[in-house]
Amino acid sequence: MKNVFLILLFIFNYNLYAQETTRNDSLAKYSHEELSEKFYAAKPDSLKAVLYAKYAIKKAKKEKDTMQLGSGYYWLSDITKDSTYYVNYWNDIIKTTKDFNNAKYPAFSYLELGDFYFHNGKKNFALNNYLDALKYVNKIPNDSLKAFLFLRIGASKDRNLEYDEALKLYKNSLNYFNKENYTRKELNEYFALLINLAKSYTNKKQYDSAVYYNKKAYLIALKFNRNELIGYFTFFSGGILLKKKNYTQAIDSIKKSIPYIINDENYAILSSCFFYIGQSYYNLNDIKNALKYFNKVDSLFNKTKNCYNHQKLTYKYLIDHYKNEGNNTKQLMYINKYIKVDSVLNTRSKNIAKNLTEN
Repeated sequence: MKNVFLILLFIFNYNLYAQETTRNDSLAKYSHEELSEKFYAAKPDSLKAVLYAKYAIKKAKKEKDTMQLGSGYYWLSDITKDSTYYVNYWNDIIKTTKDFNNAKYPAFSYLELGDFYFHNGKKNFALNNYLDALKYVNKIPNDSLKAFLFLRIGASKDRNLEYDEALKLYKNSLNYFNKENYTRKELNEYFALLINLAKSYTNKKQYDSAVYYNKKAYLIALKFNRNELIGYFTFFSGGILLKKKNYTQAIDSIKKSIPYIINDENYAILSSCFFYIGQSYYNLNDIKNALKYFNKVDSLFNKTKNCYNHQKLTYKYLIDHYKNEGNNTKQLMYINKYIKVDSVLNTRSKNIAKNLTEN
């Protein structure tokens, strides 16, 4: 697709200029939210999506809207697979504002970079940026940013198996959200916080508390008519059912969540969906379907190259299966993938533990 884009750009250079000018005029009537909808709808046509991203950047620059400009650069990085647009934008703001006595910047810039690195599988880079943001927030208080950062640092502690420390940070963050009205970003953060609380309690096998916070997340999504968030509730409900060994119900719940997760392009959660379904089938002794979903985990790894803890268990299942079948070729292939994922995760875990300890 990338090569086709370059060839078309070269051949139709003149025509595109004329079309882009006309398109820009026609796009002027749209709000940033409407441009966002058009961008994501156009993603299968990368050329059209690039035009939407570039127009959003132009519009935000004209309106001097820092946040929307960041969104525009994010779209451009997303569709072109070139992170420099987005990363350079926020780094420039950090350089410009680092000596200002400002409650929002550069802390918010570090938060945005942290989220970008997190969603691209660079967990240690993400944590470094969150900790840098927290240093500025501690100097010049900003309650909303502090709540957002406690959520993210708590999630890092959760992944490091420090569940009690994670819960302390989550509950500290929870105090901020004790209100009636939320911005869209605050609502997303609040929902994520409730889901993470449910996840930590699930890991501690305190299922009543897990169900309580998961249901609370569902009610928030329902109240504000956020169907995509309901998909995440359905996924985490399945995760709780799996931990409680209700495998058939877990499969049903997680399968229902998959269309929402795919639509949100959340490959980390999608990989977890496939793994949990595979694990549930395995525990039901349905090896055929277990293999089907473990192979989906592997296919997604081949596509994204992002490493997650559940991939190690996936490859262990596949290694054992093909060992028992006497298929040495596939066994060796999955051993090599296991080693690769294990190496990345070990390095990441050491760096995260070091940063959490030092900060």
